Amino acid sequence: MILTATATCLLAEVWNTQLLLFGVGWLLLGFVLIPGAFAIALYAVALVLIVLLSLLALPHILRGGRTGLPGLFEDLLRLAGHVLPGYARALLRVRPRWILFVPIGYVLGVLAWPLLLFFPPLLVLPLLLCVAL
Repeated sequence: MILTATATCLLAEVWNTQLLLFGVGWLLLGFVLIPGAFAIALYAVALVLIVLLSLLALPHILRGGRTGLPGLFEDLLRLAGHVLPGYARALLRVRPRWILFVPIGYVLGVLAWPLLLFFPPLLVLPLLLCVAL
């Protein structure tokens, strides 16, 4: 990860940094934003279904009838709650493991490049090591 971050910082010195930032945006979008948005969307759909089914079953509930809604509600929320942990488990099953550190190092390198421009490297490098470890 540190090697990738260093290589990216060096690449930012000689290459178009807009392309590097574009790559960081796509990495963050693909690895963080889309799975998170998918989980949030599943929670929203589950909550809409819970409200809608509760309203539809309200006359039956008011007459004292039993429904299977509590079990269904638990299943809907459990389904939405398993998306991100399942995604994290899938990422951790990637072999060889160092492949996961390449995009992380790339993002850290692009984020560290402006720091290296404005601050001395002796201040920035320990910060990068703390973040990387």
